[in-house]
Amino acid sequence: MLGSWRSTLPAEWRSRFDGVELRFDAIPPLPGSAIWPSNVFRALHDLDPAHVRAVIFGNDPYTKVEQATGRSFEQGDIADWKTQIRTRRVSPSLRSILQAAVLTKFPSVPRTEIARKIEKGEIVLPAPPGVWPGWAKQGVLWLNRALTFSVFKDPERAAHKNLWAPFTSRVLRILVEEAKSRPVAFVMWGGTAQELEKPIARQRDALGAANVKIVKSGHPQMVATYFAHGNPLEAINTAIGHPAVRWL
Repeated sequence: MLGSWRSTLPAEWRSRFDGVELRFDAIPPLPGSAIWPSNVFRALHDLDPAHVRAVIFGNDPYTKVEQATGRSFEQGDIADWKTQIRTRRVSPSLRSILQAAVLTKFPSVPRTEIARKIEKGEIVLPAPPGVWPGWAKQGVLWLNRALTFSVFKDPERAAHKNLWAPFTSRVLRILVEEAKSRPVAFVMWGGTAQELEKPIARQRDALGAANVKIVKSGHPQMVATYFAHGNPLEAINTAIGHPAVRWL
């Protein structure tokens, strides 16, 4: 896979990665040290560049192989919301995103009440396996900045981030080019993701992509900052316009 990574990209993306080189040999060869989703490029397989309306950046995969799916913030070991939310197996980030999704349908209900109803299973949520594909069908790309992850501290973790930096940079350029003709929202939750704002602005100015939309909030792991300026998912809908993404 490492030697032929480009050939595993979806056809709609593949030719647009010409010239991008990934240095897999820069990753320390420590057995069991890295998290590699079973489908590293799953997010790109969800939709081609021409259909992306919003890209939501995560930092890196979850820290367990069974949780990492290849999409940002998706938790692969969740089979049943009702049981696993109650037993606290759902990550704090994912709980915040679910609350935001419900709030798009019930905006007048206090968020704390929404959280309680989700916790008690009083709100019926779509089955976990269909949630991310359903959002992708509406043009939402969930992409981590680093597609693999080291469970060790720096420099191993930094090596993964550096490995994928050329890949992320190319994705930014591809999507900024798409924003020359239609709105594309670049969604950055938390300080690490917001490091991408300046590179995106440079690409926007260089390409004359007037339809680039920047959407920022706190990281969903920190519920207070995530909702500090309203509902982050509604902010995406405001940025991209009609038709709105149906989050629930």
